[in-house]
Amino acid sequence: MIPRTRSSESVRAIPPHVLEEAIRLRKEVPSRSVAEIIRILEWDGLVSKGAIKRSTLQENLQEKGFSGKHMAIYSSGGLATRRFQKRNRNKLWHSDIKYGCYLPICFRPRRLAAVSLVA
Repeated sequence: MIPRTRSSESVRAIPPHVLEEAIRLRKEVPSRSVAEIIRILEWDGLVSKGAIKRSTLQENLQEKGFSGKHMAIYSSGGLATRRFQKRNRNKLWHSDIKYGCYLPICFRPRRLAAVSLVA
């Protein structure tokens, strides 16, 4: 048996005006999950409870370019990295230790000590 494919003329499970509202909700808060978007749509009375499946909405958002990955890039200004900082100075310190060469100890010239650079 050959699996059926969806034709482009078939009726979509999510009406266009509901999908536009879902996109607006995702743009409003990019970290908002698909389940939260569905819950808001149900609370607003745009869809009945259980009418939209999470996977269906997720597929539609991905097709339009509003998936979680797309929004992570969109919300970070085009970069896929996140910035972490504290509100006030000196609330968070970072350091790194680099082990260096061995140098003679001044009061024991034949003995060497390991040098560590802490930055």
